[in-house]
Amino acid sequence: MNCRLEAFRPCLDSRLVSGDAFSLISAFAKSLPLFSAAFLECRLGANDPRVDFAVRLSAESAAHSFQKVSAERGWKIRLDAYHDWLTQHSFLPEEFGHIALEFDIPEASSPILVPAVFLSLHSAASDKNSLIGMSSRILDRRLPASFESYIAHCVDSLPGQAYMGYLGLMLSRAQDAVRLISRISTDRIVEYLRKIGWVGAKEPLEQLLAELATLTDFVCLSFDAGDRVMPRLGFECYLSKQPKHERRWRLLLERLVEMNLCSGARKDAVLSWPGYTRERTTASPVNSKEGSSWNNPFLNSVALIRKISHLKILYDSHARLEAKVYLEMVNYA
Repeated sequence: MNCRLEAFRPCLDSRLVSGDAFSLISAFAKSLPLFSAAFLECRLGANDPRVDFAVRLSAESAAHSFQKVSAERGWKIRLDAYHDWLTQHSFLPEEFGHIALEFDIPEASSPILVPAVFLSLHSAASDKNSLIGMSSRILDRRLPASFESYIAHCVDSLPGQAYMGYLGLMLSRAQDAVRLISRISTDRIVEYLRKIGWVGAKEPLEQLLAELATLTDFVCLSFDAGDRVMPRLGFECYLSKQPKHERRWRLLLERLVEMNLCSGARKDAVLSWPGYTRERTTASPVNSKEGSSWNNPFLNSVALIRKISHLKILYDSHARLEAKVYLEMVNYA
């Protein structure tokens, strides 16, 4: 997929992603390890042109090809630790286990820095010892004792069937913290935040979550944790079907327009993104779940799949809001 992002350019709406931004991302992608999917992180506010980039790697690809790139760039990230963790938890579903690398894309004249690393977790194996141990191994250093204690508190405080779905190591940020992303019922989020010590405007948060509960299939709570929870929260909004078969995408985006978190033009651009095209090629890719390269001579076309992955609403302790969309790109033979 690395060398095929350009095939998606004709489908991109410049109201979301400028040509210059996509050219910078496409060129950068060629230097990364083999990835199975890519994501464009677009702000939905009318006057915010920033676009960031993320890729998804299989655990096997990350354990091997990523280490070479990491060494070359001086990132000092040991993703083989995650592969080892999966091996130790062989009872998990075969399709489970991937890593996302998220890059803050700077101005064209600046170098792209170290990525944030997100490790997918499973409800059957996301205990506090796993989170703390993996963080230390991947960073190749022990987390401060106060961090370990607080992460354990966050895991222990989860209600009922809730669990940590991702562990994020925010190496690209100056703030020394880990990101915890939990799958938790919307009606339990405010209570959970109280238990872990978040201090912020709760009444408008309750109103927001009540709306999201009707407009999504589920919401994931995202927050940064060090020796305490950081003020800014994220609410990742998911729907299992794409807009053609799920009207709530439009309703959710229209509600964001009403809240002045999304422009009408960007709403339309997001809704027009999903779809697919087939492209003839003499060097077609194999679906790179195992990190395969895109050079199978027996195939002569690929499907270019475009999806809305999810929307994200950021909420700080003063009830200030921001909205983003994550556009997904996948190639299938």
